[in-house]
Amino acid sequence: EVGISEEGEENKHIIVFVHGYQGNSWDMRLFKNHLALIFPEHLFLLSSNNEGHTEGDIGDMGGRLASEIVEFIVENCPLGFKKLSIVAHSLGGLIARAAIAKKKMEPYLSRLHTFMSLASPHCGYMYSKNTVLETGIWVLKKWSKSLCLTQLSMTDDPNPENCFVYKLSKQRGLEHFQNCLLLASQQDYYSPFHSSRIELHHDALRSQKHGKVYTSMVQNLLKPLKRPIRRYNVSFVNKKTNLDSIIGRTAHILFLDNHLYMVMVCHVYKSLFE
Repeated sequence: EVGISEEGEENKHIIVFVHGYQGNSWDMRLFKNHLALIFPEHLFLLSSNNEGHTEGDIGDMGGRLASEIVEFIVENCPLGFKKLSIVAHSLGGLIARAAIAKKKMEPYLSRLHTFMSLASPHCGYMYSKNTVLETGIWVLKKWSKSLCLTQLSMTDDPNPENCFVYKLSKQRGLEHFQNCLLLASQQDYYSPFHSSRIELHHDALRSQKHGKVYTSMVQNLLKPLKRPIRRYNVSFVNKKTNLDSIIGRTAHILFLDNHLYMVMVCHVYKSLFE
């Protein structure tokens, strides 16, 4: 339980950046650099423990991230710290939630400050309209035996309520943060808009097969929240037409690469990272 005592506590704010599927720590470097210019006194952790492991179990990834955070705290904040925030992209949002639910994170739950997810499919790929993505996921699940994609598509168990994404929705997590921001884009077909925003989908209200399961996931995530969640729809200007823009991947990547939007987010909402 290093770094949680009130006496002699340092006024440190730790910001953890979590990459997504098949990503690495450098994916988040631009976002980190923008925040570091505003808050040079903060401590920044670009998570790398899951590099090369994102085809595996999301729960295991959460365990590795939790261990990485605790190790960072022990090494860099021997006298304590004040706040811990997380910025996560894509799959990283679910990894971060899985990490928060780990027992080793319990001593630090009271220090959780801001959670920001960038195009993270918190409710999986249910009701995705991207047939290209659905086909790609099917191929990857068969070819690379990707457990992660099986979990995101909620096919890891015949009973949807036994699937990992559903069970994760019932675990503690977002309610411990003082601020929760969900960024999504309707141009992004890699992470369903409604899933990134954790909100109901009209098809779920009419579906007899999985509608109740999806609605229950949304309620599981939102009901414990003590403060209003903030949802933002990001529209990117993209004048190029290529394969990535056609299949909806461009916007998903622009969450990591677009300087203008990063500057706007970091300055307009900088109070959430103070």
